[in-house]
Amino acid sequence: MAGASQRKVGRFAMQAKDIMTTQVVTVSPETTVREVALLLADKGIGMVPVVDHGDVVGIVSEGDLIHRQELGTDEYRKRSSWIRIFEDREAAAAFATKAHGMRARDVMTRNVIRVSEHASLAEIADTLESNSVKRLLVLREKKLVGIVSRADIVRALAARPE
Repeated sequence: MAGASQRKVGRFAMQAKDIMTTQVVTVSPETTVREVALLLADKGIGMVPVVDHGDVVGIVSEGDLIHRQELGTDEYRKRSSWIRIFEDREAAAAFATKAHGMRARDVMTRNVIRVSEHASLAEIADTLESNSVKRLLVLREKKLVGIVSRADIVRALAARPE
């Protein structure tokens, strides 16, 4: 993350590039679920981008890993999913894959919410809120350059002079 002295404050509008975390840990689609879980736990992070040949293809977040068959945490959702199985077979199949999948490609969220490195803090806040997410990937010409989170916005506020 850019240091407080590097942030633009006052009448200059801050952008994603001014507050984002640039040291982003990524995984490949072939990374095992256990390796992803270890990485999240060891690094104290809540999400990791899945990158294939330089392109972001998804993310794996804590939310993608909490309903797992090997932990027995898939049972409640499994029962409620079976009730709706005839209504939405695709959703039931996706749930089963997430609960039993062994690789990042099996459990990742494919619809990744992204912003440009030039997105304003207002755009970032609106995107976070309207999509009910905690973090956004920051891209420069389709390439991952950082992650911006709600906490980064709070830090930007804290860095402002009185």
